[in-house]
Amino acid sequence: MNQTSLLDMEQAKQRGLDRAEAHSQRFVDVMREHAMCISNVVGMVSTDDLRPLADKLGQHPHSPNSWGSVFRGPEWEHIGWKKSDWPGNHRRHIQVWKYRALQS
Repeated sequence: MNQTSLLDMEQAKQRGLDRAEAHSQRFVDVMREHAMCISNVVGMVSTDDLRPLADKLGQHPHSPNSWGSVFRGPEWEHIGWKKSDWPGNHRRHIQVWKYRALQS
């Protein structure tokens, strides 16, 4: 695969995430706020931490891809992987994130 193909794939991924976020903006905003709080208290956060809360709050994304939009932006640092405990994820590996406030 050449660099142009990789660039095209990355751009397509970003466009897809943009669409997923735009169609579920309220969901993403609410979950992002809770993710920041969890990360600040515990030191890390994953979608597994947010899913029960989303159910409790009645927050459901337009698309499952919207979950990835929660952790978009330079303030989110990918710090590792873990096996998901969420039944629908079938123990696949999910990303673990840390929120770090950006300095102005």
